[in-house]
Amino acid sequence: MNANLLKIKTLLAPQREQLLHHPIYELITTPVHVRTFMAQHVFAVWDFMSLLKSLQHTFCGCEIPWRPEQKYPLAVRLINEIVLAEESDIGPTGQYLSHYEMYRMAMLQAGAPTDDIDMLMLGIEADKTLNEILASLDLPKHICRFVSSTFESIQDSSPVELAAIFLFGREDLIPDLFRGLVKQLNESQTDRYTFFEYYLQRHIEIDDDHHGPMGEELLCLLCGSDEEKWDAAGRAAQSTLASRHELWDGILKSLQTN
Repeated sequence: MNANLLKIKTLLAPQREQLLHHPIYELITTPVHVRTFMAQHVFAVWDFMSLLKSLQHTFCGCEIPWRPEQKYPLAVRLINEIVLAEESDIGPTGQYLSHYEMYRMAMLQAGAPTDDIDMLMLGIEADKTLNEILASLDLPKHICRFVSSTFESIQDSSPVELAAIFLFGREDLIPDLFRGLVKQLNESQTDRYTFFEYYLQRHIEIDDDHHGPMGEELLCLLCGSDEEKWDAAGRAAQSTLASRHELWDGILKSLQTN
């Protein structure tokens, strides 16, 4: 493993351990808790796609007229492969779906309310700004802060920082986080979460075996031997894990209230 990559993973180890052993998993044991979790976590599922598409826009020649990417052709390949699965994966009934659409389908099966995320989508269709949309919705503050943090990163981060956020805050982290949720759902012994379990298992499989390693390759490509870039990547990774922890804390409080 790249020495700088290993250095960042060592740096992040305490934060990862806190997330992996977060008390939130112990509470997702009843149908109302699963529905509450899904209704809030779906915003992280959605904003992930904007994070990924921002990387694609940066590296993959998404502008018109089109122009080829000359500096990082490997980055183009890695990102487009990830987009292919995230935007058009095989769903639980064999159709092609984005992972967001798959998650929403799982919410409907579980009886989780989709009103808030649907209103956000309607706001986007109406060309409202994200700030306008969030201000118009009665969302918990921790969701607004998480989504706002993601879009601030998209707006203000360098490509290296964005790649680090994508890798360490999503692709490298999500499989281990989701294993805890799958364990809880399996113990519930219900058939209302078959789509949700499919979504979780799909993420574990894809991120563990493909997208995580591809994210590492992308970050190594962008940082090379530049220590300043690696330092910036480490700081961005720490920040995004802190944001995830705040989200988990907020959802935990909602579960305890319910």
